[in-house]
This record gives sequence, C-alpha cells and structure tokens, in this order.
Amino acid sequence: MKRSAVTLEEICLWPNLAQAFWRAASAKRQRAEVRAFEADFERKLADLGREVLQGRYFPAPLQQFTVYDPKTRCIRAPVFRDRILHHALMAVIGPELERSWVDDSFACRLGKGTGAAIKRAQRNLRRYPWYLQFDVVSFFDSIDHSRLMARLRRRFRNQPLLELCRRIITAYGLDSNRGLPIGALSSQYFANHSLEPLDRFLQERLRVKAMVRYMDDGIGWFPSRLDGKRAQEKIESFAAAELGLKLHRFRLQRSDRGLSFLGLRLDGRNAYPGLRRRRLYRKGRRAWERAWSLGEIEGPELQRGFSACLAALDGTDAKAWREKELKFREPVDA
Repeated sequence: MKRSAVTLEEICLWPNLAQAFWRAASAKRQRAEVRAFEADFERKLADLGREVLQGRYFPAPLQQFTVYDPKTRCIRAPVFRDRILHHALMAVIGPELERSWVDDSFACRLGKGTGAAIKRAQRNLRRYPWYLQFDVVSFFDSIDHSRLMARLRRRFRNQPLLELCRRIITAYGLDSNRGLPIGALSSQYFANHSLEPLDRFLQERLRVKAMVRYMDDGIGWFPSRLDGKRAQEKIESFAAAELGLKLHRFRLQRSDRGLSFLGLRLDGRNAYPGLRRRRLYRKGRRAWERAWSLGEIEGPELQRGFSACLAALDGTDAKAWREKELKFREPVDA
C-alpha cells in the first residue's frame, strides 16, 4: 500500500484544531482544566499548533486514577491539552490507518462499533459450526513501541508526523518500550492498528470462515473442532513472535452453544445481558430504592434513577429476565 503524505500542517489547520477542542471538551465542560483552557482557547490552541509545527511539543505527565468496575484497574489518561492534539491528529490520520484495517475489525470506526460487531457475530453463529475466542493479556500495557512505530512508518512517510507519533507513543509506556494509556484516544487507534497483522493472519494464512474483532477481543469461525484447535496454536505463536503479545482465555466451542461477547450473551438471534450488566442493573435499582425509602429522594427522581438503570440493559433481550427479577424483588411504589 502506498504511504500517506499527511503532514503536520494538515493537523494544525485552525478548523481541525478548533473541532478537536470541542470534541475533547464534549460532556466535560464543567471540569476545571476544560474551563481553564476554554477561557482563552484561541490563544492556547494557536500556541499548541505552533509547538507542534516547530517540533517543540512534548506530552505532559499522565493523570492517574483507579476504577473498580468491572475490576480494579489503574487508568492513565492525558491532560486536556494533550487530548485536544490527539483528537486533531486522529481526525487526519485515523482514516488513513483505517484504510489498512480489515472489514471485520469493529473498534474505532465510524459506522461500526459494538452494535455492528454483535450483529456480525450473531450472523456468524448462524452460519458456521465452531468458533475460537481469545483476547490479549494486559493488552494496552503490552503493546510494543518499536513494532508499532515500524507499522506507522510503513503507513506514513512524513518524518515530522512520525516523530510526533513517536513522542506520543513513547511518553506513556510503563517501561522503556511498551505500553499505551487506556484513557487516550490516540491509544485506541494505535492499539487497534497494532493488531491488524493478526487480522490478516487469520484471514489470509489460516483462511478462517469468518471473524470478528473488537479491540483485543477476537473470534474466528471454523468448520470443525479440529480446525479450531489447530488454529489456536498458530494464532498463539504468531501473536508472540510477530507482535510480542500473549493471548489467553481461549474458548473453542460450538456455535449453537452461544457466545459471551462485549458484555452480552449471544445466540444466533438474541442478545441477552451478561452477568456484569445484570449486576449493574440490580445494584443501581436497589441503590435508588434505598435512597427513596430513606426519604433522600422524591418519586420523580426515583423514576429517573430507574430509567438510568435501564441503560445497562440497552440493546439486549432482557424482558424475561427483568420480569423474573421484579417477581423476586418487587419495585417500590413511588
């Protein structure tokens, strides 16, 4: 594939920087760092653009915080100013990266996403008898900077652009040559791009009947159990040798047994809420009921809380489960 001629000048065009600011600020306008930047955003955006064009831009230290759902994780995220640049960068190079991705990769892509990935997985469950599912151990923390940069050099030819990407990538590693922060938009694109060789291996070398990948959660379909078993060894070896990644949670199963994917339990026609989504709904509903019973909220607020809890079940066939749940624990009368 011919290398792209994208330049820093395209990234630092004022309309692109301004749009990047508003995208980065979306739903975060009340945060102190966002308000501080917005108070003088024209000057600060111009300064950011000049730093990038003159080669003086370096990412700031990461912000760190801990999340506990669905498991305890340390999240590292860039400061707001750096997030603006990430949006500006990906608005330009994101489509160029995507041109090399296979159609069965669904993360970080306009018109795809989780809903499309689920529908494709259900279609494959109906068509093919066996699937092999896997994901990557500590995916974001394990991405090799050197391998990623080598892939970017094969995609882009502008050296200042590649140097900017290198600074963004290497600034956030857990050690000298590995790791991307989960909370950065650039990481989502770079991480997805780093697994493109694995997609090609599945399709072109193993010739899987079908596949779906959403970030590091991958599934390939096979005509028999033996084909899937043979493929597992080859996939594991390829990921280790070519990508420096370790795969785990392999699951080789018949398609008519269903599939757990993206927080849902799928069969060929239906998408049921997975355990985590059911727990979120149950926990949220009981918390709102407790607050109402203690007199901390009024009826209308309780109803809004119930509506928020239902968001955990969006896109799922949860009616039967909800009816069973309500019989087990009847809702309060608001």
